[in-house]
Amino acid sequence: MCPCDEETTDLVLLYMGFLQKQGRVNGMVKLYLRILGELRAHRPNARVEIYTWDSDPDDRAEFILQTLPKNRKIRIVIVGFSYGGYTAKLLTDRLKDRGIEVELVFLLDAVYRHWYALGQWRSLVPWSTIRICDTVKRVIQYRQRNSLPSGHRIVVDNSLKTELGDIRWVNAKHVFVDDQKSIHDECVSEILKVFEIESTSPSL
Repeated sequence: MCPCDEETTDLVLLYMGFLQKQGRVNGMVKLYLRILGELRAHRPNARVEIYTWDSDPDDRAEFILQTLPKNRKIRIVIVGFSYGGYTAKLLTDRLKDRGIEVELVFLLDAVYRHWYALGQWRSLVPWSTIRICDTVKRVIQYRQRNSLPSGHRIVVDNSLKTELGDIRWVNAKHVFVDDQKSIHDECVSEILKVFEIESTSPSL
């Protein structure tokens, strides 16, 4: 057991894309199950949670704050696909309001979502931007150019505080981005690094 188990809470949150549901097999559910399996083997006290894209980020941020044991640190990784990528961004904003940092945001063709219903056409145009707040330490981004919607430009509030990785282009249509095994491999590998776990899986 890692010594940090006694003083640290590790949490992974996944946000699915538009029309994806928890009860249906899709790329995000497969990724969730894989992350869950890895962490159960190495860090059984870690929490792994999956939500639909339209889950309330403010409610989730408040729940995290209220359920965090006193005198414990928390390491959070957030994974978001499509509209769920924008929900991941909103969650980081709500966590910042509560003084909670995020170790890693992993975005899979994240699509901008306007706050007002009549502005949703902006999901389909290329000039929308997703801005990541300065309490996120690192961002990994995958995007594709084969179909609409297509992931939007990611920018950070403060490049001195947030490391924004180069775009990793995927040769797949939007609806298949979350199915890519290579993306799952990297996501799991990066989560294990954040949580200081040495994987024994041959694929990693």
